[in-house]
Amino acid sequence: MLTHALHLEGKLDWTQPSPISFFGTPTVAAVLATPPGTNIKLLETQIDPAKSADLEKVIQVTFTDIQQSWGLHIRRGVAEVTVGAPEKPDAIIELPRTLWAQIVLGETTLEDAISKGDATVKGSQEDLITVFDSFG
Repeated sequence: MLTHALHLEGKLDWTQPSPISFFGTPTVAAVLATPPGTNIKLLETQIDPAKSADLEKVIQVTFTDIQQSWGLHIRRGVAEVTVGAPEKPDAIIELPRTLWAQIVLGETTLEDAISKGDATVKGSQEDLITVFDSFG
């Protein structure tokens, strides 16, 4: 409630990151210290309903260094993450966890990783990009 009051008074802009962080600056090592799939699961809360309102796609994300996969199903504004490879994905992205951590932190982009050959896409690259562009 205090944050909301400060925002209403114009003393704080809650749409911007706080200059103070109790968790420190995120790093690749910090992302890698979480269980595999954690940052994929977090995508469920980052979906932009407007960008994904008409989208119905299934993407498979496979971490090549640990040979584990997750399904990312986008269904009319809702994202659902499942453990394991989905049955009929529209696209598959294969990459090491370190590269995924760099993408999550904004150190590189998915498009750059694909164009450099560091990540491999099977199926529709257009569908893959469309799905990941539907997140805020």
